[in-house]
Amino acid sequence: MHTLLWSFEPHELEATAKLIEHIVAARLAGPEGRVEAQIIYALMYMRPDEDGAVSLAVLRGKLLGLARSAVDQALLHLEEQGQVVLRPADPLSGTRRVAAGIEHPTRGLLERVALVAQARRAS
Repeated sequence: MHTLLWSFEPHELEATAKLIEHIVAARLAGPEGRVEAQIIYALMYMRPDEDGAVSLAVLRGKLLGLARSAVDQALLHLEEQGQVVLRPADPLSGTRRVAAGIEHPTRGLLERVALVAQARRAS
C-alpha cells in the first residue's frame, strides 16, 4: 500500500489525506455521526441537478446498508445544523422518488437534498 501512495500526484495525496481525516472523524463521532459523515461524503461526490440537489432515492442508493430511519434522522439533523437543505417533492416526481422521501409534519414530503454550498451556487 505505501508503495502505491508514493506514486500519487500531489492532488491525489491531498484528497486521500482528506478522506482519511473524514473517516477517522466519523468513527470517533459514534453511530449517528458516522451516518451523517457518510451522507455528507456521498453528497460531495454526487452530481446534483441544475438546482444543486439530488433526489433522496438516488442518495439512498449510495447509502446501502444504512437503516432508512438512521438516514432520515441524520438528514433532518444535518439540515438543523445548516449543512444540508431538504426540499419538497416535485409534483411530477415518479413513484420511486416519492417513496424515498421523508414525510415532514409541517413541510410535507421532502424528496430532494442539497449541500448548503451547492444550494447557494445553484441559486
